[in-house]
Amino acid sequence: MEQKAEEYLMNIPMFTKEKHSVELAEKILNRLVKTIPCKIIHVAGTNGKGSVCAFLTSVLVQAGYQVGTFVSPHLEDIRERILINGKMISSREFQSCFEKVYKEVKQMEKEGISHPSYFEFLFYVAMVYFSRVSADYVILETGMGGRLDVTSACNPYLCLITSVGMDHMEYLGDTLEKIAGEKAGIIRPKIPVVFDGRCKETSNVVIQAGSQAKAPCIPVTAEDFSWKLNEEGGSITVSCMYRGEKQEFYVPFPAGYQAANCALAVKALEVMAVPELSAEIIKTGISMTKWPARMEEIFPEVYLDGAHNAHGMEAFSKDAAALLKNKGKKGRLLFAAVSDKEYEKMAKILCQAEDWEEVIVAHIDSLRGLETKRMAEAFQKAGANLVTSFDTVEEAALYGLRTKRPEELLFFAGSLYFAGQVKAVIRRQSHDKF
Repeated sequence: MEQKAEEYLMNIPMFTKEKHSVELAEKILNRLVKTIPCKIIHVAGTNGKGSVCAFLTSVLVQAGYQVGTFVSPHLEDIRERILINGKMISSREFQSCFEKVYKEVKQMEKEGISHPSYFEFLFYVAMVYFSRVSADYVILETGMGGRLDVTSACNPYLCLITSVGMDHMEYLGDTLEKIAGEKAGIIRPKIPVVFDGRCKETSNVVIQAGSQAKAPCIPVTAEDFSWKLNEEGGSITVSCMYRGEKQEFYVPFPAGYQAANCALAVKALEVMAVPELSAEIIKTGISMTKWPARMEEIFPEVYLDGAHNAHGMEAFSKDAAALLKNKGKKGRLLFAAVSDKEYEKMAKILCQAEDWEEVIVAHIDSLRGLETKRMAEAFQKAGANLVTSFDTVEEAALYGLRTKRPEELLFFAGSLYFAGQVKAVIRRQSHDKF
């Protein structure tokens, strides 16, 4: 009987004994994929990894390359994590690549090698697929950290580190410097690393790691780019240098935090020095980028954002406030979080940035979902005027959408899991019910 990929993957946590070392991951990868001829761009960081991967993917596809992208987490479908030219792997290919990894894993277990984790298994599936389709470039987003991440089993052509903030502290450390050290673990000898250089503490860590590896370090600082919210309020324009000339790039998201991500992608493309990558191709590629749940306007004046930690929430809050000011509207917020995040700090940041007409909190359908009572208390303590609680994301989303008034903007934020469940609700419901 055929083993169904998604059914098996859902049950992996029950029999995963330990996380594989990078050295073991290299051996497993060599058993699955004999050669990896593609050029690998390895991306680490706390916030912005997925967006940078999306920008790079869109540009390289526009330039005519076959591009594989491995990202996480997914919003609705597990196959969203494995993309070719920006489109998720087909069900047939996913099952076929899964079967190859599954067969090898069962053989390794007979040899005394422990079962890979959920994330590791998906990474192996992705690399089998990218090998099959003969990708020219593969863009790998780390799952968490970098130094010990399974994606570090590949030899990169270019490394890229986005902004570093306080997240996953129980695994990565309790200071910015410690967390940056884990992210900088992706750096390899003599391989260029482009990084977000706006924070002195984290930049020093990256530069030191790069120096030890004799890897060229190329920072992108606050002085290297500027941005403006476009008049219609649905996009921004980013100004930065490319090959010695100042260029303007249209970014199809109304989020200022995407300016740094765009500038990082542009600098990475410049460092790659690919002749085909003219400024015009990059402009076209960036303007065509699609990346869900990053200040995504899912309905007119309804925005969905995956901000899920204090660092990301600061950026989201600034952009929400700018949109409200730009449109002359009042704001309502729907919020949900997982229990291991700094939800009290996020509530404080959100309430300091905006005087919300109403904050609606919901429980995410997950064992990690935070209780609505705790979220409501956090927002009340932070000064929210009105807090309404719902037991499910569906109830909260439908309430928010159906009661939205023309003079309001509606925002969803707090977790990528929340964003995925909101999208699932919208897919199930017809628009006219809102």
